[in-house]
Amino acid sequence: MLGLKPTPPISEKAKDIKEAVAAPEAKRKPVGYNLEFLDQYRPNETYYLSERTRERLHEKGKPLKADQPAGTYIKDVYSRLLIDLSWNSSHLEGNTCSLLEAERLIELGESADNKNAREAQMILNHRGAIDFIVEGIDEIRVNRHAILN
Repeated sequence: MLGLKPTPPISEKAKDIKEAVAAPEAKRKPVGYNLEFLDQYRPNETYYLSERTRERLHEKGKPLKADQPAGTYIKDVYSRLLIDLSWNSSHLEGNTCSLLEAERLIELGESADNKNAREAQMILNHRGAIDFIVEGIDEIRVNRHAILN
């Protein structure tokens, strides 16, 4: 199996922000709200963000596949949900795989070199359970058989 690729380079400012966020809470400098800034807001009249920023965010928020056949977008949403739910469920049970490692496992079938087979199997089991629920949503009833499956 291939190892994970290195992260892309980031700016110095981004490194500083990443470092500040990663610092223990006790070592962070407390910052209060700028109440004047907050009080200036008037719903449907003023904006916290500039028009340029709002337009840019609006563009980024549009589905990339808006011009593709119906169902394409929901498949992408389901795929993302499947990864997130599988990873979070496994993480709650003590799994140490990262979200990226879980994504590679689910989408590409590649497990991380530094993880054991038990952790990979846990993520795949959660994925199977979610698929079971989604595929049988109309037939599944809460009973012993469904719960055990």
